[in-house]
Parts: sequence; structure tokens; C-alpha cells
Amino acid sequence: MTAYIVRGVVVDQTGQAVDEAAVSFVDGPGSWPDIAAMTGDDGRFALTAPIAGQYRLGVRADGYDLVEVAVAVGPETGDGATVTVTLPATDTDR
Repeated sequence: MTAYIVRGVVVDQTGQAVDEAAVSFVDGPGSWPDIAAMTGDDGRFALTAPIAGQYRLGVRADGYDLVEVAVAVGPETGDGATVTVTLPATDTDR
């Protein structure tokens, strides 16, 4: 069974790294245990996708709105995929 690595970086709207953002799979093929990671000071994360397919990542951090992004992994992507996620600041006027 081949696993695939989803690597990425979480940034704010100015391009600055967002540390301590929670990144998790919220949808994908099959069922799997909860898989999540926290970004480091450089905003980077890595998650292991248990099987090939289309996944949806959920990304959240204090002071930012939740963002979901699609990512695909499989034989055509080699050992995984790389994604950049931009988090919009929370609108406190809502």
C-alpha cells in the first residue's frame, strides 16, 4: 500500500507564514483515522494521505477564517502533492 505526502505552507494575505495553523483532511476517499498537523514557525506542514484520490484540506488558525482547499494525490503526482494555502484575516465587524 502506497501512502502519499501532502506538503504545504500556510500564509496570510500578505504572504507571511502562519504558525500554529491546524491542517487536517476533512473529506477524501474511503475512511481513515483523524489525520492532522500543526504548522511550524515557517508555516509549513506535512500530512500523509493513506490512499490515492481527491482530498479536501481544512485549515484554521486563531485570527483567520477557516479555509478548505482541494488536493489530489496518486501515481501521477509521484510521492505526493504540494499546496500553498492563504488564510484571510477574520472580519471582526461581522
